Amino acid sequence: MGKSDTTLIAVGGGEMTEAEDVLKEFLAPLKKKPNATLIVMTVATNDHPFAARKYNRLFHRLGIGKVQAIDVSERDDASSEQAVEKVRKAD
Repeated sequence: MGKSDTTLIAVGGGEMTEAEDVLKEFLAPLKKKPNATLIVMTVATNDHPFAARKYNRLFHRLGIGKVQAIDVSERDDASSEQAVEKVRKAD
């Protein structure tokens, strides 16, 4: 696998709104890219649709235009063809 300019930021869920200042720092380079895509992988939730909506609103509010969520309810979901393709196309 070759070098990538994709950035991975691993954060715990919970109330990420309390960490907005820290998130803004991490997201600053991404916001400079036109049509940047951020991927959220919901790992530790029983309600993927709710978590996806919550993160979508949060990251849009922080200036990210395109946010996509990947449901990782089961371990194999993380390596599914659809998930891998989304990650490959992410910024």
